Amino acid sequence: MEPARTLNAELGILQWTDYCVVFTRAQSLFFGRDKLSDIHKENLKWLDFHTNNGDQQVIANQKFILHFMLTPQEKAQHEDNTGEPCFDEKQHARTIGQQKNVTFQAYYQVLKQMDLYLQGDYKPCVVQGMGLFMTILDTFGICLDAMHRYFYLNLC
Repeated sequence: MEPARTLNAELGILQWTDYCVVFTRAQSLFFGRDKLSDIHKENLKWLDFHTNNGDQQVIANQKFILHFMLTPQEKAQHEDNTGEPCFDEKQHARTIGQQKNVTFQAYYQVLKQMDLYLQGDYKPCVVQGMGLFMTILDTFGICLDAMHRYFYLNLC
């Protein structure tokens, strides 16, 4: 992905540069050896890049990934300090549902499934995983199937 991102940035094709990057950001959570704190810092840098390019779907996806990486304690601390949630996940889910971009929907659903699993909410995790089997077919080749099946099969 890095060569594609670099080439597109050099050519000034910023939309494709955005997409080359955005689809590796969620994958950085699964397919790497860096500490979560380092992955979070790297993703913050990419949020600035996406913001400069202005694609609202990409920006929202990056904000969701950053939100996903926060612990429940960090989310609560942010709300205590600012009086507002650090990210409106319900609004994000509604927006991507209306936009009909299956790739962003799939990333959201896979990360939601993983979050439910890690929080110990196993029944909703199974339900989320069952619904995700059809979505995954539409995103074949984006490495989501392995993440989805890992968390789904852990519950069987």
